[in-house]
Amino acid sequence: MKSQESFINPQDRFAEQVRLAAAGLKINAVDYELIRSGTNDVFADGEAGVVARVASDYISQPEIESQISNCRQLVEAGAPIVPPLVDEVVVLESGRCVSFWPLGEIGPPPDGHEMAEVLAACHRLDAPPGLSDWHPDLFVDRRWATLRLGVEAGLPAEVADSLTGLFSDALDRLKQVCAQCYDPKTGSFIHGDTHHSNFIRYQGRLVLCDPDNICRGPREKDLANIWESCRRQYVDPQYWEQLKADYPLEYDQDLLDILTRVQEIGGCLWMTQFWGSRPESRPAITHSIETIDQPNARWLDF
Repeated sequence: MKSQESFINPQDRFAEQVRLAAAGLKINAVDYELIRSGTNDVFADGEAGVVARVASDYISQPEIESQISNCRQLVEAGAPIVPPLVDEVVVLESGRCVSFWPLGEIGPPPDGHEMAEVLAACHRLDAPPGLSDWHPDLFVDRRWATLRLGVEAGLPAEVADSLTGLFSDALDRLKQVCAQCYDPKTGSFIHGDTHHSNFIRYQGRLVLCDPDNICRGPREKDLANIWESCRRQYVDPQYWEQLKADYPLEYDQDLLDILTRVQEIGGCLWMTQFWGSRPESRPAITHSIETIDQPNARWLDF
């Protein structure tokens, strides 16, 4: 006979672990609810204004601590990013790490004009000395990790093989283009994951959250994430046109194109981790692969 404990929702168990971690850090928040799943399971206590980010088990405590330290330095330098609530990172009973951040404010979604201002403000800043240097393989291991999760959850071999080939070819092309037009010495602070949902309002201004991919690199990387979201996902394509019109810095179109391609295929790899837990992801993944060479094809949300 199963114990009562075995019937508890796994996310409720995580919420309880998060609550205990917050209490240990003297954070006055107790009512955590899951608001987003992905690389991080994100819990929030809306009344207390606290967000808890529970990282995937392939992201280590030192890596998160480094992100927090870099965020502190960037905020002090004037970067439009949300600061950590506390500097401590707690390892939960599950072995996954949790960090705590302020909850964004309710407000209108950002448009392309606002996103251009935020990105330009970031790209004009020097990166902190401890920030990683971007290169084509940076964070690629995370995408392969999500593919492995998908395979373990029953992702068909032909789907895994197709994505492996597409991603490998795109990375090879990216390395060729980078060798021709990107000088690492000219890199600036980039966020690295500028999806529309990672722009939030905090203390009356638009800022970026989710610093998992912050590094020193080409500004085209941040632009590519937004272009991919606008042409493939749920974001109004007009936002990209607004951003292009208002973004004041120069960028290389060839590098932007191939980075967008890598971003698109990487997004497909990211989705594979939900093959078992979220069946609605399956048609989204197969549709994306089928239309990968159709630049204007909109992809399914799930």
